[in-house]
Amino acid sequence: MSSEKKSKNLRLLKKKAACLLATGILGITLSGCACLKTPEPEKESLDPYESVNRAVFKFNQKADKYVIKPVAKAYTKTLPNTVQSRITHFFDNLRDITTSANDLLQGKFGQFTHDAGRFLINSTLGIFGTFDPATQLGLEKHKEDFGQTLAVWGYQNSAYLVLPILGSSTVRDTAGLAIDFNALSIWPLIESDKAKYALTGVDLLDLRAQQLKNENIIKSLAVDEYIFNRDAYLQRRKYLISDGKIPEHLPEEAAESSTVSSTEEVVQ
Repeated sequence: MSSEKKSKNLRLLKKKAACLLATGILGITLSGCACLKTPEPEKESLDPYESVNRAVFKFNQKADKYVIKPVAKAYTKTLPNTVQSRITHFFDNLRDITTSANDLLQGKFGQFTHDAGRFLINSTLGIFGTFDPATQLGLEKHKEDFGQTLAVWGYQNSAYLVLPILGSSTVRDTAGLAIDFNALSIWPLIESDKAKYALTGVDLLDLRAQQLKNENIIKSLAVDEYIFNRDAYLQRRKYLISDGKIPEHLPEEAAESSTVSSTEEVVQ
């Protein structure tokens, strides 16, 4: 067997392993749905891992301060705004694939037509998604992911979880992220691992750069940044799951930005 054929078989095995892992995570997640479906959970039940979460949150803050934020600042200073805008539109367009897939899984067939139309228009007239003519034509962007799909299927309440580097999430949304990345996005179709990781890195960097302008607002409002980020993230997720019905006591700033680095927009 040639080395090229061996390499190709190895890539296929890696993809199958990733899909099996994602499926396993989904099974574990769904098995916990029944015990987590409480109508109005107490704060303690929403954050049972607070001590661990706070430790990861502090780690993320240090990593952001010394590595991620300086790189994001250099990114914004080096690249012209027009180039940054093209990059943002490109990755936003790819996320429409994930949104469209989850539209179908949630039974939102009208919205699927809308979101799939956005992707087709922006991928063609928008030059591979680097422009957004679909919005100008009245096709506004939606946000759907597999975490929201699980909520629609009944997994409403889930324990808050802070992921290293990626930031705020829940057990449900972390499982959803794995499914989105491995099954409901363009990423599994990219054979080159180097290209996949490079594109993912640029996407994360661009998302972080977009959040630079919101930092001062968050810091000025938050006595305890951990609690602010947690509550804002959970409220924002309720907002998305309910399709725009604003939950009670949602701060206006929280609706704009739930956390400096949140999993809800990452690597889909």
